[in-house]
Amino acid sequence: MAYITEDYSLIKKIIEEEVERLGLSENYVPALLASAGAESNFEPSARQKLNPNVATPEAIAFQRNQQLSEYLDSSKGGKGFGLFQFDAATKNGFSKWAKENNINPLDIKGQVQFALLDSTGKLPSKYNSGSYFGLGNAQDLNKLMNEATSPEKSALIFRKKYIKPKVLNEIEQKRMLTFLKPPQDVVT
Repeated sequence: MAYITEDYSLIKKIIEEEVERLGLSENYVPALLASAGAESNFEPSARQKLNPNVATPEAIAFQRNQQLSEYLDSSKGGKGFGLFQFDAATKNGFSKWAKENNINPLDIKGQVQFALLDSTGKLPSKYNSGSYFGLGNAQDLNKLMNEATSPEKSALIFRKKYIKPKVLNEIEQKRMLTFLKPPQDVVT
């Protein structure tokens, strides 16, 4: 499925604004952009696709049709959500953070804010308890992001250290880096 130029431009603008607002290195812009493209094809309502070779048709239908609030509050792994496919404890923290801050979980700006706050260690601990990402990891990531010498390197660092996809081989790395450029064709 191709992504739409307007979606790409809007998400990039929001990421740029939030990176600047938080006083972060500009290297976070291509990092989040590439991750949002690779994880969700820039779709803020994306739910993790279950493997039809493993999951039953009933499980796939249930996940697809589950109420958003129930989906977000589920602590089961394999239920990634949103632009960055927040999963398990991170998804639960996002759900709680969004509720307490009156943010619609489908809001692009809210998802970008949460990813930046969580990945930089600026998220209050009540929203990331049990998360695999903590302050020490955030400090290490921030140092690496500040030292990155290209958009490609910053995108790869962020994927490896924060997103941590199950597959990040050479083919997946090349695919992820294609999201650093705006789409050539507009899908209508």
